[in-house]
Amino acid sequence: MDNEIVFKKIEDVLSYLNKERELQKLASENGLDVKNTIRLTQDSVDKYLVSVIAMLLCRNSNDPRYKTLVQTGISKRSLKAEIINNYKDQAIQLINQYKQENTDDRVTI
Repeated sequence: MDNEIVFKKIEDVLSYLNKERELQKLASENGLDVKNTIRLTQDSVDKYLVSVIAMLLCRNSNDPRYKTLVQTGISKRSLKAEIINNYKDQAIQLINQYKQENTDDRVTI
């Protein structure tokens, strides 16, 4: 898979998370309770991003476990965790490369 495709996905996810973070901030400043959401800290953003990119890499490498995951549903967390762990290092490497090249677009907390 071309790194540019992965970088575009990273950019899209970071943009989405940045908007969500802003909404959380506005809700908090106005005394509104934000239910059913994860508090977007830098650590949670990084973990979410690694999960998304690892699953993208798995799907695009035609790993048969991805098809199994889709067929059995996301409820099979152990399979999802196994897949993420297998692609985690590669995902982190691509995310770090993207961040080095695009430091202004990074979500900061």
